[in-house]
Amino acid sequence: MKRLSAFIVLLLFLFLPAERVIAANAPDRNGSSITSTTPGSDQVRADGVTKAYVTLTLKDADGNPLSGDSVSLSITNDPSAVISPALANLDGNGKVVFTITSTHEGVDIITAIDNSQSVTLTGLGTVTFYASDCYAFPPTSAPSLLSVISIAKDKVKLNWKKATGTVTHYALSYGKVSENYIYGAANIGNQDTTEYTVGSLAIGTTYYFVVRAVNNCAPGAFSNELSATVGINITPTPTSKSQAESETQTSASECPSSTPVVISESCDDNEVNSNENVTASKTTNYVPLLFMGIGFLALICGVAFYLKSRKR
Repeated sequence: MKRLSAFIVLLLFLFLPAERVIAANAPDRNGSSITSTTPGSDQVRADGVTKAYVTLTLKDADGNPLSGDSVSLSITNDPSAVISPALANLDGNGKVVFTITSTHEGVDIITAIDNSQSVTLTGLGTVTFYASDCYAFPPTSAPSLLSVISIAKDKVKLNWKKATGTVTHYALSYGKVSENYIYGAANIGNQDTTEYTVGSLAIGTTYYFVVRAVNNCAPGAFSNELSATVGINITPTPTSKSQAESETQTSASECPSSTPVVISESCDDNEVNSNENVTASKTTNYVPLLFMGIGFLALICGVAFYLKSRKR
């Protein structure tokens, strides 16, 4: 009997599905990053020769470096981008340096892949390539997008914190899918601009927005991404003080009778005089009726008195 029990336990151990164990040291987005290896090394000319240097850092949720993991990078929005090496191993600090070249002007979005853990971190970093004949330096930092608010059925308003470094203007990019920006505007304001209204949007559609600073021909990195659903939770644009005063003055001068508004003294006087005239008119109309009633009663009394005296 004991042997049979042991045999059954062995069968259960061998054939029951084992619980899947997920590695505790999978890369964590909050602890991982793609940054410039040296200041400005992630912003270079788009000549296909000049190399951008970026450092990939992967850590788990506890902040531990994923040493020895096999990693790679990919860029989907720039077919001309060449990444080297194609495959690398993280060092003891969970870091490795990659170089990228391109002939495409703009900001490339970089995805990190941990092949050892089969984990992909989309849009972990960016690299900027500017015109090969451009000798301006990009702004030293990206603007920070603070809010995107729906202010009308087809409009949203963006607010951002300005970028640092030399800035000539700001550019806008947006789309209906996160990190896939198919719409935009090359110039939405000068270096002092911190807000912009986007119109002619599809009602009920969610859009994803980023802005970036530009120094002449050299664009900087994208800001953080924010989204908004058009026509949902609309926040009206506040009316300026001067406009409100103008509207109050207009309402006062018109003195509408059916709408409760702030009314000027001249309107009050006219209203009082009008009410007095109406009251006087009503009183005047009642006087003849009163006398007619008294006369009618007197006539009835006279007839009754005459008939009574005849009977006697």
